[in-house]
Amino acid sequence: MAKRLDLLSSGDKTPKSARVYNTDELKAASSAAWGLFCHTTLHALHCQKCELWSIGPPTLPIPASNDPTTLYYLCQLWTIVHNMLREYFSPERISKPARYDIEFAQTTFRRLLDWGSCLPLTLARGNKTTHQGAILHIYFHAASITLLRPLVLFDDDSAFTLDSGSKRPAKDFLHASSNQLKRLVSLCQANFSHTSELSILWHTGCLFAANAVIRDVTSPTSRLHFWRCLYGYKSLYPKSPLVKSIAKGLLLMAVMGNLITREEACREIGEFQSGNDGEPSYAMEPTEACFVVDLDLGLSDAVGSHVDSLAQNFDDMFMDYNE
Repeated sequence: MAKRLDLLSSGDKTPKSARVYNTDELKAASSAAWGLFCHTTLHALHCQKCELWSIGPPTLPIPASNDPTTLYYLCQLWTIVHNMLREYFSPERISKPARYDIEFAQTTFRRLLDWGSCLPLTLARGNKTTHQGAILHIYFHAASITLLRPLVLFDDDSAFTLDSGSKRPAKDFLHASSNQLKRLVSLCQANFSHTSELSILWHTGCLFAANAVIRDVTSPTSRLHFWRCLYGYKSLYPKSPLVKSIAKGLLLMAVMGNLITREEACREIGEFQSGNDGEPSYAMEPTEACFVVDLDLGLSDAVGSHVDSLAQNFDDMFMDYNE
């Protein structure tokens, strides 16, 4: 629909110029174009593929450019992320993706840091941050992890050159973003999990933080942070039943990684299976989604890392446990 309305460029087709709209039309067109772009880029981040690989960011002005709001900074962030996803996962880069290119990663990471340094104090991270501010920081750290993870997995000794000329391992920045996500998940649970601001949007933090702690079973706090992430999904379940399938995938990963036992996983999913009145809730059908739950596996196995595959494997384990 956006292509048909010329809100986004596609191939040789150029989107409409802002000059063809009156003031009200321009506001509506800009909001539609950038809203679609942001949503699709977020979806692409979770699917580890670039669905708009042949399409650039909207040429229409970002909404509220004269009076920057959260949306303004979100559009800027997704512009950086879109470029990263296009270089990492687009079909045209499948033979030689940029996700193992230290120079591309360093340049993009600097762009992310520059974006973060320009945020106003109203969006600064802290215990008094707003819900919108927390979501913005979750997306920033999720984008940073997506950028750095392939590089670190491919070469654990990868290092960035700092402005001082010294080098610092890329994995240090990866771990820093993972730790920040753990704190943001705790903050969201403390401030927003029992209010009208409870939102599926902050599940991104739960997903990325859970993936990080599952790979760090030697840490004495990994189990604590993992169960916090699961509690986050449990809070979201009444409004977003899909998260039960995500929780199954994460529980399976935690069992396979020896972070929790099979008995603990089966007991935990049983709490998802029951409604608030104690009666069994309806069973979820397969989502047929491209949503990646195992973020590391997603780099090498596009099918086995998806939510449906992992949820089915968990169900098989659950059935074996109950027999």
